[in-house]
Amino acid sequence: MALKIPPPCDVTMGFRIVEKGERATTWEWTPDERFENPAGVIQGGLIGAFLDTVNAATVVRGLENRKATLATVEQKTSFLRPVAAGTRLVGEGRLVSIGSRLAFVESHATNPAGKLVATSTSTWALLPRAVPPGEETAPPPGGAPPAGSLPA
Repeated sequence: MALKIPPPCDVTMGFRIVEKGERATTWEWTPDERFENPAGVIQGGLIGAFLDTVNAATVVRGLENRKATLATVEQKTSFLRPVAAGTRLVGEGRLVSIGSRLAFVESHATNPAGKLVATSTSTWALLPRAVPPGEETAPPPGGAPPAGSLPA
C-alpha cells in the first residue's frame, strides 16, 4: 500500500504543516462554520483530530530514517476554551520519548492571542512497514536489526 502524503483527511480538514523540527512540528488550521457544533463553536472532536495529526507528524519526525506504520494506542485531549469559526489555531507538537515499539508525544493548540485552547498527549505503536523495492535504507551502524523488528 502506497502512503498518501499529505493524507486526504488533512487536505479535507484544511490542516497545514508550517514547520518541521528534529522532534517537533508546527501546524495551522482555521476551522470554518462547517465544523461548528450546535452551540456555535468548533466541535471538540475536530480539535482533537487536529492535534492527532500534529502528534502523528511529530512522531514521524522522530523516526529519522526508520520505516514504520503508526497506530494510535491512546490519546487524551483537554479542551480549555471555546474556538469560534474563523479562528486560526496553531498546533505545536513535541516528541517526548521514542523507542523501538512505542512513542509518546505532547501537543497543544493556541489561538491568535496565544491563549491555550487545547492540549493533547498520545502514545503511538510503531509497527513494521513493508518497504517498496528501491526505498530500502542502509542497515544501522552495528548491523541489521533482527528480522521483523525496527531499529532502536
